[in-house]
Amino acid sequence: LGLSNLEPRLGMNSSYHTLLGLFNINIFNQNLIYLFNVTIFCFFLNLIFSKNFFLKKNDILIFFSTIFILFYSLIHPWNIGTILNNLGSPEVDMISMIFFIICFYLFLDLIYVRNEDNYNLFLITIFLLISFKLSYLYVSFLAFYIFFNCKILIINRTFIILGICFSLWVIKGTLLTGCILFPIEHTCFDFNWSLGKENVEGYYNIIKAFNRTLPENTNFAYFLQNTTSYEWLISWFYDYFLTTEFLIITFIIILFSNLFLFSI
Repeated sequence: LGLSNLEPRLGMNSSYHTLLGLFNINIFNQNLIYLFNVTIFCFFLNLIFSKNFFLKKNDILIFFSTIFILFYSLIHPWNIGTILNNLGSPEVDMISMIFFIICFYLFLDLIYVRNEDNYNLFLITIFLLISFKLSYLYVSFLAFYIFFNCKILIINRTFIILGICFSLWVIKGTLLTGCILFPIEHTCFDFNWSLGKENVEGYYNIIKAFNRTLPENTNFAYFLQNTTSYEWLISWFYDYFLTTEFLIITFIIILFSNLFLFSI
């Protein structure tokens, strides 16, 4: 269906792209897949500004996260900024960002209000976020924190259904790519239709070399041959980090936030 047919060629197993495939419909010469994440973002904004804030700490978090996105897009010299310029794109970056914020909101909410509804929403959000974009796998640590520190582990209908959905997602990814978690080589099998472990490792090294040589990718070939070297770090810091305003702004926010937390 639609974009989901692209997944074998791209080596992707994103449930978001599978969902987009259901909306691959042209209406008045406009494909609905380019409006889907705009709809999700509008729903997100409505969720934020339709409630009373500053009642709980997680309200403050999600409010200022939203204000940051809007203010950054307002002052950015390039159209509406590098974040909201992804509105209308079928890629997963924008939608993953929204679910990442919602995930932390529900995490904090679950710490203060421990009811089954919050628990169910939290589990659903984590599953969707990870299945949308595998690089967000680390949010599963939030679930472990809830299970072990807050002593919340409810084996209910939602938990079972998500377990089944997760199993189907893993099976689908294995059939598409030959890997349980693509492109992690150690989770791959040498099936006849798959890339094979060696090619998956090469694909993973290409991704690493590309990201490490941003923005010009001038030393791409060199770092592709030296994937275990840390020589890229200095050039990446000077050529990319110090010239990318979004990274600098977020780094400053994280730095001062942690200093504030330690001070209290």
